[in-house]
Amino acid sequence: MRLLSKTVCFGLGFFFLILGFIGIFVPLLPTAPFILMSTFFFSKSSQRFHNYLLKNSITGSLICDWKDRGAIPLYGKVMALLTIIISGCWVWVQFKYSIEGILILGLLTGLLLFIMTRPTADKS
Repeated sequence: MRLLSKTVCFGLGFFFLILGFIGIFVPLLPTAPFILMSTFFFSKSSQRFHNYLLKNSITGSLICDWKDRGAIPLYGKVMALLTIIISGCWVWVQFKYSIEGILILGLLTGLLLFIMTRPTADKS
């Protein structure tokens, strides 16, 4: 069972790493959460890949800032703000006063509040 668990975690680590990489190029696909998920799954399955992500010049500071202080880089906050506002406007136009629209807007508002109340990572 342990081998199966490690194999599943390793596969999920690669899955989230690929999604994070795609998120660099696709505007509405977030990169940071997928990289953090990848790091989590690699920590459970492959110390080699986990260490690689921690020591990588691109992902290392992002992961360490989140792990140490729960901090999000300023560019990440700005991009999150923009995408949440755009998504909220789209939801409002599509659903207006329906219960689905109100629930989605509530979820987006909660997500926005969570992101904006996290510390901002220092510039490296």
